[in-house]
Amino acid sequence: MNPKLLEEAYKRCRNICSEYARTYYLASLLMTKQRQKAIWAIYAWGTRIDEMVDGPNAVYMSKSFLDRWEERLEDIFDGRPYDILDAALTDTVSNFCLDIKSFKEMIEGMRMDTWKSRYKNFQELYLYCYYVAGTTGIITVPVMGIAAESSVSAKSIYNAAIHFGIANQLTNILRDVGEDALRGRIYLPQDELEQFGLSVDDVLRKKGD
Repeated sequence: MNPKLLEEAYKRCRNICSEYARTYYLASLLMTKQRQKAIWAIYAWGTRIDEMVDGPNAVYMSKSFLDRWEERLEDIFDGRPYDILDAALTDTVSNFCLDIKSFKEMIEGMRMDTWKSRYKNFQELYLYCYYVAGTTGIITVPVMGIAAESSVSAKSIYNAAIHFGIANQLTNILRDVGEDALRGRIYLPQDELEQFGLSVDDVLRKKGD
């Protein structure tokens, strides 16, 4: 791809990251230039999917749309980007040898939001959090890198990254209980609500605020 167009692609990804996740953006500025750009490209890709499911046009979202997005992801990994933002991720994939599996799992988590709005227990919620956030940890480890002199195993580092992503998602869920309820979604496990004498209707009515 033309270097100037590629630079513009990363610039647009940077703008998305700085607008939607200022904390992550500021943290990225501590990295090397190449790693910065990779994080921006990954975040921009994830944000676009999230906006499809939770943004203003989410009511028009369908499983088939996400299926097409997954096909588009395969094109990105095959070096055939659809648009300028995809081009940034294609370049990132080639620079850091990322695995498509975690990207597909993230899409699977977004699919869950199109058909699932209740979680019976923490095990169900944990799986959802892994798909939509734990996968981010897996994707970004190759970008961050593992020091050659590290005494910690790669497996432990990946597990920590997954747990960090899941913890962030659980924090978001607790923060956005009211906002999610307006969309008809309740991520709080139903068995735990029952333990505290609350029902789904109580959450929808915002009882206990």
